[in-house]
Amino acid sequence: MEHNIKYRLAFREFGTCLGIHCYTEEVQVKGRTINLGKFADAVINQWVPHMEVTTCMGVVLDDDLRPINKAMYAAALIPGGEFLHVRLILFISVLSSEI
Repeated sequence: MEHNIKYRLAFREFGTCLGIHCYTEEVQVKGRTINLGKFADAVINQWVPHMEVTTCMGVVLDDDLRPINKAMYAAALIPGGEFLHVRLILFISVLSSEI
């Protein structure tokens, strides 16, 4: 998260967040518990202001990546399929904004 956001790929980071929330949110490292769920939430929150804009810090965002970014954003918001109907509605609304 310390790298400039204009050099990062949103869909890859959302995929990581989705995996963290689906698999586990806490890990043990050298006897300490690390909450990866909080890290994943922080990554998602960092991208929120950039999901509806066409520029990021003065750089024009790649239109080719916007559909996959939005699809992965929607999946990362509600991982695991616990709320399948809500996730489907959110996914459809995200994709329809691209048309």
